[in-house]
Amino acid sequence: MLQQIVYLFPDKQESDFQTYLFRIFEKLPNSKKGHNSIIFNSSNPSDAKPETVIQLSDVAVPEIYFEMEQEVMMKAGNLCISNNKNHIHHYDRLEVIAIETKKTDSQGSFIEHNVNNNKYYTLPLGELYNRIASHIVRIDHTGVNLPAQLVTKKEYDDLISKLSLESNIYKYPTGENWPFILPATKDEFNKDIVSFPIGREPKFELVYDQHSSVPTFQFDIETDLTRSQVELLLPKPYGISFPDLADYFRTVYIYQQWKNVYIRFDIRFKNDTPDGDWETGKWLVKEGGRISS
Repeated sequence: MLQQIVYLFPDKQESDFQTYLFRIFEKLPNSKKGHNSIIFNSSNPSDAKPETVIQLSDVAVPEIYFEMEQEVMMKAGNLCISNNKNHIHHYDRLEVIAIETKKTDSQGSFIEHNVNNNKYYTLPLGELYNRIASHIVRIDHTGVNLPAQLVTKKEYDDLISKLSLESNIYKYPTGENWPFILPATKDEFNKDIVSFPIGREPKFELVYDQHSSVPTFQFDIETDLTRSQVELLLPKPYGISFPDLADYFRTVYIYQQWKNVYIRFDIRFKNDTPDGDWETGKWLVKEGGRISS
């Protein structure tokens, strides 16, 4: 059974990225500090697996490690996903984004990137922390987007199949390739999830991305801020609202030094129904259905 989903981040970094990454995640109620790591456990059921871990390591670019028996080895550009830490790639050299301009607005500073005359925008993690730190409520899910340009559908389906042998993974009910793993007890793994308490989190999402050409880590954090308050704190051009999801969260891409991987935070708006079908996973289980090999 899948025990942990581990996000490995380089332990050698010139910026303050790691400092603020840990500060944000330490604010979450179901987190605990380990050695160079933050561990998230499901609070209800308390013995549900997998745990989600943010860990500093001697990797040179961010990677994902699944602690499970099924053999997994996937590359998506610079991103490596494996069940064996010996397979994780240790690059000799980092590729750094070269063309960037620091800009400011009424909320603080952000970065404009210009690549082949195409502009996109990121927010330093310290800026995000300063704006939302006192408003963090919970973590809904983490995940990774795998670009179709880099990963074949067969490779993606094989990964989902292997994960289904070791975890409770469910289809996204509206049909997109956005399956979610829900933390589950050993008995729920052997049978299925039938109870839906508050606290079965964080979920883990594995997206087959038809739009981006770059692998993306995503961290979905709920706040006690209204939509208008979040939009004020995270305005355009770096604050983004995806059309079908604009009622739920606002997205920012985080400034960091690694090329060919994105890190994104989805800042979820204040929620008055913590026992809702999405929050508890009921919608995924009942409407999506479990993926089985």
